[in-house]
Amino acid sequence: MIDNGIAQAGSDFQKDVLTRAKQSRQISEADWKEANTRYEKCMREAGLDVEVIYEGSRVLVQSNTVDPKSGERSEADKKADLDCYKKTSAHINEVYFYLNSGGEAGNLSDHHKVILKCLKDKNLVPADTTLEQFEAKLKEGNGEFTGEGQDKQNEFAKCWEEATG
Repeated sequence: MIDNGIAQAGSDFQKDVLTRAKQSRQISEADWKEANTRYEKCMREAGLDVEVIYEGSRVLVQSNTVDPKSGERSEADKKADLDCYKKTSAHINEVYFYLNSGGEAGNLSDHHKVILKCLKDKNLVPADTTLEQFEAKLKEGNGEFTGEGQDKQNEFAKCWEEATG
């Protein structure tokens, strides 16, 4: 999971944090919060009003950027969100959660359930994929599960983003 994050890091800050995490097997709370502060700043610079809320080892993002008519965010807002996430807190949030979930399988499995539901809802995995199958694939991929092909990479990333922050 950490190696994948280093390889896909969208900024030097991410790469540095994840490289330290690979050596120490932890991400400091200060680095985690700095990553999310950078995310929040990036979003505001993109003209989006967001607030980062910390709940245990999870990050929740509260946003007022929903179209009142559709109840959805615009494609431009979704793109800005994903771009900001990729270059600030992506991978850091996932690794921090993984390392700080208290080692309780329930916490991690709850997180995995949210991701799996999203993947199923977007038809990115077969509807009959079980949590056990999903977690086995995660284990095979050192914490990474992107499915088949790179063409759906952004959709997979969105499910992780929704589940972790």
